[in-house]
Amino acid sequence: ISEHFYVKARYAQAKAGETSFEKLSNAAPLLTDDERELTYYGLNIGYNLLPGEIFFSKDTVFNSVFSIELGGGSTEFAGDEQFTVNLTANYRVFLTDWIAWDLSMSDYLFNTEVTGASKTTHNLNFATGVSFYF
Repeated sequence: ISEHFYVKARYAQAKAGETSFEKLSNAAPLLTDDERELTYYGLNIGYNLLPGEIFFSKDTVFNSVFSIELGGGSTEFAGDEQFTVNLTANYRVFLTDWIAWDLSMSDYLFNTEVTGASKTTHNLNFATGVSFYF
């Protein structure tokens, strides 16, 4: 959007395994195989908070930026679809003018009633990746 603000679209899929309770109690499974599949989509707005530089050696310097993101979306899990809030902290190192290496930590917050009681879950995600600018 500008030098300081940006928008990021997100889409993710995952499959949950059995819980410790299910493994240890020999009780009936809490979820079917289809209900264990998680799908998320959303949109974040980010703010480049702390631009800077990294000095790997006397002659090797890379530009970098620390940014924060806030977003919203939808999570489908356990046969239910819930509004999800996403909070992300991101650190980006620009290796060249058109390639950057990203490190990020995200928290996806949504309500679930898998165990019968409604509770807010925090789902942490750590990721790394490479961005190409054109």
